[in-house]
Formats: sequence, structure tokens, C-alpha cells
Amino acid sequence: MNRYATRPPLPDPLKRLAELATDLWWSWNSEGRRVFRRLDYNLWRITAHNPVRMLWLISQTKLDAGIIKAAEVLPDLKDEALALKTWQQLVQIKGAPEALTARIVRSDAAKNFPPTMLKAALRASREQGKKTEGLTAALTSLTGTAAKSGTADPGAIAAMLTGIQQGGDPAEGERIYHRAALACTTCHAIGGAGGKLGPDLTSLGASAPADYIVESVLAPAAKVKEGFSAFSYTLRDGTSMSGIPARETDKELIIRPGPGPEVPLVKANIVKREPVDTLMPAGLIDPLNYTEKRALFAFLTQLGKAGPFDASKGNVARVWWLHGTADASKVLAGTAEGGMPVYTHVDGKIERDKLAETAGVVSDGPLLASTKLQVGTPGKVKLDLLGIREAWLDGQALPVASEPSPTIDLAAGPHTLVVKLDAKQLPEAVRAATSEGRFLTE
Repeated sequence: MNRYATRPPLPDPLKRLAELATDLWWSWNSEGRRVFRRLDYNLWRITAHNPVRMLWLISQTKLDAGIIKAAEVLPDLKDEALALKTWQQLVQIKGAPEALTARIVRSDAAKNFPPTMLKAALRASREQGKKTEGLTAALTSLTGTAAKSGTADPGAIAAMLTGIQQGGDPAEGERIYHRAALACTTCHAIGGAGGKLGPDLTSLGASAPADYIVESVLAPAAKVKEGFSAFSYTLRDGTSMSGIPARETDKELIIRPGPGPEVPLVKANIVKREPVDTLMPAGLIDPLNYTEKRALFAFLTQLGKAGPFDASKGNVARVWWLHGTADASKVLAGTAEGGMPVYTHVDGKIERDKLAETAGVVSDGPLLASTKLQVGTPGKVKLDLLGIREAWLDGQALPVASEPSPTIDLAAGPHTLVVKLDAKQLPEAVRAATSEGRFLTE
């Protein structure tokens, strides 16, 4: 197997830390880890349980056998968000799309897959564009889904615009936007909080006409914002990777292949570059019914306009990082790494259902949620806390039990706010706001 370096090698003691830092999601999902253990258990151990590293090193001779073993586990992944992440990793293995098509999709194995698994597989395959055309076609046939074209039906756009005007609920649309299965927050940010793979949506409704917004979702390839067109890169060793060019140096092209970390490619190793239009898959909202779709578009068309969906202000926490209690001292000190992000609504609230969906992955009991506050001028700062019974600022306990909106003297600079929650007894909603400064989103 040919190998090549895409970046200066790190010292051996740091390699595992660097790898694990980009793949913390898998440390919380035992079902997802089972799939990659089945592919090649020894390699899974050698790569310190790092699926990204494993995908680059897996032996082609073991691929077919590994795919068959993975097929035994895939039906167990009934959660659509978990299934999607698993398939997104599988289809990036060299030769895996062909093996998956032959060994799973066109065999009796696929009959055991629940509908959520098949939908996730189709979406992940569509994201890869031309290099997974065979797998996409097989899954489209298997699921009975209509093949997607690069354009949206003008009649469907007009009908949706009329529906929005007749009563779409933007508040319900915001809840739909935050559903894990749609993964909107994985690729898009609102108020600076969220993924960076796709355009920031903070001012979407104020800056784009409604028909443009509807068409962009129904047919993503028809409306690709400048700077977000994706390409498929074929490398000298026969592997390929799709991504959006982020920047380049004299020797490397850095791409964004997905919601995770950027990947550097050595320019000398790139033998072909083909456009794949967009990484946003078509059919993303197909599982939604008409009322849900109308509500989602009502929300997107209101974003950035004056009123309840103006996310331009930074006086509310827009992202919290959830941690277990094992590293409580580091979390309180603001030095803990990783953590699972959960994004708030435009008004800064995280409702109980959304919080439960994410908190349950981290802990089935007590957990800590942290966020960062930046203060520009030293002085008194008032915190307005909702649904919070225990809180610390820079490691110091706040008297929230007796004073839900404490006022504290703070120095200029960043500060860490930590709150304690219990996955078994979550509040109706959690929110943090400040009278001065702004909450950070990175």
C-alpha cells in the first residue's frame, strides 16, 4: 500500500491525542464503535479506536469480509442520526461503496435494515456525489425513493410559498431545524454557533428571497453559494476524497470534507479534480410531512429579520458543551477539552426535549454544561439564568438558588460559565444571558 504524508508528522506521544481530539463523537456511541470494530478489530485497536485514522489504513484485502461483518451490526442502529454518521464514515473507505452495493444493498442483508437505516445510507451516499453513483442508484431503488435531479419543480416551490403565507409556524420550524436526524446544525451556523461546512444562516431570511431559500433546500445543487462548491479529488494511490476547498499553501490544498476537521492534501498527489456541486444532499427533508416542511421554511425565511428570530446579538449563550462529571475540575477551570456541543434556539433557550436528546448521550445522571463569556470592559456584569440550580463562574460557585440573576464583578477577557444538570431531571428549558459582553461560539 502506498503511503504519503499530508502534514509534518507529530511527535509519537502526541499522535494519539491529535487523532482522538477530532473524533470524540465515537467515544459516546457504543453502537457506532461496534461497526468499526467489525471491519478490522486489530486495526481498530492499533489506531486507538479512531475511525478516521482506521479508514485511511484499512487493508483492501480485508474490506469485503469486514463489510459483511458490519452488515450484521448495521440493523441495530435504529437511531437515524447515529446511522447517518456511521454510513458517512463507511462510504469514505476506499472500495467500500462498491462492496456495500454488492454485499449488502443487492443482497438479502438489506432486508433486515429498518427504514431509518436505509434513509441514512441513501443520504450519506448522495453526499459523496459521482463516486458513489452505483450505491446511490441501488439504494434509491431499494427505498422506492425518486431519483433526485439538480433542479426543483417550480410548482412545488410556488405551492410551498403559498403554504408559508397561509400559516407556517416558524417556532415549530426552529424545533425541526434542531432535530438531530436532519443534522442542520452540523453543517450550518446561526449566530455563529453551529457547523462551518455550509453557509452561515444568521441573516438568511433578511438577505435572500423566500423562493431562493425553498429551492436551495429542495434542490441544493441548483443554488450553491459562492465559496461552497465541492470537488472530488483523486489521489495517486487511487483513493479519493470529496470536499470544499478552504485554503491552500504552495504545497498543500486544505479541504473541508465534512463537518469534522479540515484535511490537507499534498498538491503533487492530486491527479484529478472533478466538481460535485455541493455536499448538501438532495432529499434532506423528504422524511418530513407537509406541515413540518412548511414550518421549517417559515423559520428559515424569518431568520435575520427584526423580531424573535434575529440572531445577530451575542448576549445569549448559543452553544453549551456537555461533559461527564469525571473531569469536573477541568471543566470548572475552563481547561477541559472536547465535550459534546448542543446549540440553543435563537432566543438562547434549549428546550427539555432537545437537551434530553443530547444529554442522554453523555450521561444518564449528573453532567456539566459549559459555555464561554467574553467581557470587553471590567466591571459589574449581570447574568440572567433560566432553569439552572447550580452554577459556577471561573470555578467559583454562584448563588443562583437565592439569586437567579446574580451580578458579578468581572475583569476584561474570557470567562467560563458552568452549570450542573441531571439527565434524569432536566428543567423545561435552560438559558443564559448577560447584560454586558458576549458569549463565544467557538
